[in-house]
Amino acid sequence: MSLYSSRRIEKNNGLSTTHHALAATLFYRIFCSMMAKKVSGSRCQHNCWRRNRQTGFSLLELLLVVIILAILAAIVLPGILSSDEDAEVAVAQQVVRVVRQQLDLEHGKLGRWPDNIQREWFVGGVLPKNPFVPNHPRTIQADVDGENRASKWHPNNKTTASFPFWYNKRNGAFRIRVPEQDTDAATLDLYNRANRTNARSLAYTSM
Repeated sequence: MSLYSSRRIEKNNGLSTTHHALAATLFYRIFCSMMAKKVSGSRCQHNCWRRNRQTGFSLLELLLVVIILAILAAIVLPGILSSDEDAEVAVAQQVVRVVRQQLDLEHGKLGRWPDNIQREWFVGGVLPKNPFVPNHPRTIQADVDGENRASKWHPNNKTTASFPFWYNKRNGAFRIRVPEQDTDAATLDLYNRANRTNARSLAYTSM
């Protein structure tokens, strides 16, 4: 091996060793800084940071924390939001099922669909709440614009902007309304899932 090659190898090894040393030193200082905070500003056991130093975190440490939190939020939040919506849909389906059972019972007694949905039908004399808007000031909207239309199975307005529920006494159709979503397609999907229906559009009112 030539003298030039030997010197070149030694130079590269020296650079590599220097880089490793710098990385190790940086890691060591960050570690000592974080440990120093945990012991309320006490000195590091290996005499690092002997000189007086403020107890605040460095910009690099704060940046690392922000990046890690952002990554965790991007991973966790969508799952949490999806789980919450699925839970609300499940409760909405249960509410529709309970109200429909009461309507069927009344239909069996009267021989026709009742004019209104009564509070007395339910436990505690309280109407079920819409899980999407549990504090909505109104209750159930009768289908005043479709009294002579037994073929109307869905409300004109399927969102909770006006009422949380909708009922058509001509055919016993009962629907739970949903909050308006970012798109019409998302709103329609939520409405169909909550009611277990297959409405083709937000303006769709037939069976």
